[in-house]
Amino acid sequence: MRFIKYYLLFVSAFMVLESIAQKEKSTTFNGKIVTVTNIPLAGVIIEVQEKNRHGISTANGTFSIKANAEDVLNFSKDGFVSTQRTAGDATRLSVVLQEAKIQGGEHDIVEIPFGRRPARELTYAISNLNAEALPHIPVSNVATLLGGRLSGLYVQQVSNGPGNDNTQLQVRGRSTYNAGNRPRYLIDGIYRDITDIDVSEIESITVLKDAPALAWYGLNGGNGVVMVTTKKGSGKKMSINFETQLGYQQRTNIIDPLSSYDYATLYNEALTNEGKPAAYSPSALQAYQNNNNPYKFANNNYIDSFLKSSSPVSRYALSVSGG
Repeated sequence: MRFIKYYLLFVSAFMVLESIAQKEKSTTFNGKIVTVTNIPLAGVIIEVQEKNRHGISTANGTFSIKANAEDVLNFSKDGFVSTQRTAGDATRLSVVLQEAKIQGGEHDIVEIPFGRRPARELTYAISNLNAEALPHIPVSNVATLLGGRLSGLYVQQVSNGPGNDNTQLQVRGRSTYNAGNRPRYLIDGIYRDITDIDVSEIESITVLKDAPALAWYGLNGGNGVVMVTTKKGSGKKMSINFETQLGYQQRTNIIDPLSSYDYATLYNEALTNEGKPAAYSPSALQAYQNNNNPYKFANNNYIDSFLKSSSPVSRYALSVSGG
C-alpha cells in the first residue's frame, strides 16, 4: 500500500511539472482570416485540437490564441469549409477559408413559385437555367434555345416555315395523348406565351416537374409549368445595353425534286402496275421532256426559284433599366 501511495504521488507530481512545462512553451499566435477574394472573415472559431482552448476572429478577421508549436489549429465557420493548420514556429498566421458548396451563394438560388430558395433545400423535382447558360443567337423563338439544356424538358420543332417554327415543349414526355398536353408558361407569375419575350430579357428559367412542385397550380399544372423570370432594374445605377448579332443561315438536307417528265413517267408506271390507264399521253411526256410549252407543260424547280443557298440573319436588342 505504501508503494502504491508513493507511486501515485510521483505520477501526480510528474503531471503537474509537465503541465507547467507545457504552459511555459505555449506561444501566442496572431493572424488574420480572409476569404478567397481577400475579404476579412469575422466570427470564425479557432480551436486548439485536443485541448480546451479556443478563440474567435474579430470584425477585421484578426485573431489571437495561445498554443504550442506542434499544436493543430482548427478554423471553422458556418457556410465555409473548415480547415486545419499546424501552429509551427511562425507567430503570425494567414488563413484562407473557401465558401462551402452547400451554400453556394447567388448561383445556388433558384426561382420557385412565390419565392426564391437554395436548390439544395428543395425536395421536389425542378430544373433551373440561368441567363448566362443561354446562347445569344438570332432566333425568333426563345423555346428553340431550351432543347437539351433542361433535364425533363422535351423540345420539338415540328415546322420550319418562315415566321412559324411551331416549337412544342413537353415536361417529362407526353403527359396525355389527347389535345392540350403542353405545359403552362408563367412569365413573372403571369400566364403568357413564351414566344412573346426576347432572350435578352430572361434572368432565369425554372421547370416544375412533379406533383409537390406543381401543387400551387392544381389542375392547371397537370402538364408541368415553365417559369420564366425576367431581369429587373437596380436602384444603384442605370444601365443601357444594346446587343447586335449578325449571321448567315444555310439550307441543309434539301431533297432535289423530280423533273416533270420523271414524275409523269413514274406516275404512269405506277398506274400501269395497278392495271389502270396511263394519266399522261406520249405527246404530253414529250412536251415535258422537250420543254417546248413551259406554260402548259411546266417544269418548275421551286426550291431553286425561291430558296437561296444562304441568307443573312440579324438580331438587335436595346434595353434600359434603372430603379
